[in-house]
Amino acid sequence: MKSLICTILIILILGCTISINNNENRGNNLNNSIVENPNTDNDSHNVIINTGNNQQNNNSYMVENNTNTDDTVSDNTYIIVDNSQITNVAYTTWTDGSVSLEVPNGWSVVSYGNCATKSFIAYDPEKPIRQVFYYSETGPVYTSQAQKNNDLAYQQMGGYPLYYSESPVITPLTAENFLKGFKAFAETAIMVNAAPLTPKMSDFQIISSTTPTNLIFPSATDAKTIRALFKQDNNLGEGLFYLETFDYGIITYGFNNIGFAMTFIGLTAGDNEFQNYEAILNHIIKSYTISESYVSACIQAQNQAVSGALRAGRTLSETSDIIMDVWDNRQTTDDILSERWSDTTLGYERVYDPSTGEVYRVENGFYENYNIHRNNFEMNNLEPLPETDWNLWTAATNPENYIR
Repeated sequence: MKSLICTILIILILGCTISINNNENRGNNLNNSIVENPNTDNDSHNVIINTGNNQQNNNSYMVENNTNTDDTVSDNTYIIVDNSQITNVAYTTWTDGSVSLEVPNGWSVVSYGNCATKSFIAYDPEKPIRQVFYYSETGPVYTSQAQKNNDLAYQQMGGYPLYYSESPVITPLTAENFLKGFKAFAETAIMVNAAPLTPKMSDFQIISSTTPTNLIFPSATDAKTIRALFKQDNNLGEGLFYLETFDYGIITYGFNNIGFAMTFIGLTAGDNEFQNYEAILNHIIKSYTISESYVSACIQAQNQAVSGALRAGRTLSETSDIIMDVWDNRQTTDDILSERWSDTTLGYERVYDPSTGEVYRVENGFYENYNIHRNNFEMNNLEPLPETDWNLWTAATNPENYIR
């Protein structure tokens, strides 16, 4: 039975990797090679890695060096304000022949898996924390420490090796807990081998969590749209995440006390720029399409049960509407909380000039010293930000050295 279980789960593990761009910050070049799964002796279980391609269209397309060969701006253009600079964002269509999506020119895309595990990561090579990812299925993780102990003991006694035995224990398996524990799963050997560019996010501070009205997978045991701060590569980021979790519990198939996350989506950027990038990130998700021929091929090659996951992929645009709705209807207090937690994490506080409305981000303890010696400053009327003033808390900030 253990052998059968392991074989089924290995078939589900992320398999096919497609990369359109090399980026030293996110991983090495993967070109038409085969990476052998360390826990299988059967070549049919190897992880196949292929090279993807971009699709030329009437707007623009990317070539191998990731530069745009057509200066035509896509009809889908957003304006973002970044450090007072206004930039037109032109999109190009990327495809691996099975799925496609629109990304800003200059971005990189990698895709992993096949059929039920089809997934992708799109990111900005200049600042990888600007990213969108989608995992149709990721796991398993343990939902019981006792089950993990039993599996480890089983292997030590000569039992069949279980590739997921190093997976973390996440209990209870809520959407929030999976998000917080995802880094531990992303760092397991099987995930590193199968999906090496998976973002390693940690230190989550959850700002808000909303339960969707409708689920992609009706059998999910939990589902949430989550707004959170996090750290990635020592950088502070902010993001919106959607995921549904499924806890097998104890059932007859042998999948005892393990669980998965389904339709795991992340839209992230730097903590001080997320509001400017959210519409762009959501556009990428909304543009995701999957070809009917690919759906048919997956169903034919595997079984009808796979079609549910593929339909979820085709309706990713609907999921983006869920995310956008949560964002558009967010509470102003959530924006303030996000900014306050960002300051706390980075060791800052904020003051403002009531006469001009200018806001300054200063090191912790600045105001206490300033208030004692304010007559020594030309700008001697600075005050802490009112706790509930959304306009001030979300305003662009000036550095401390601007204070005279």
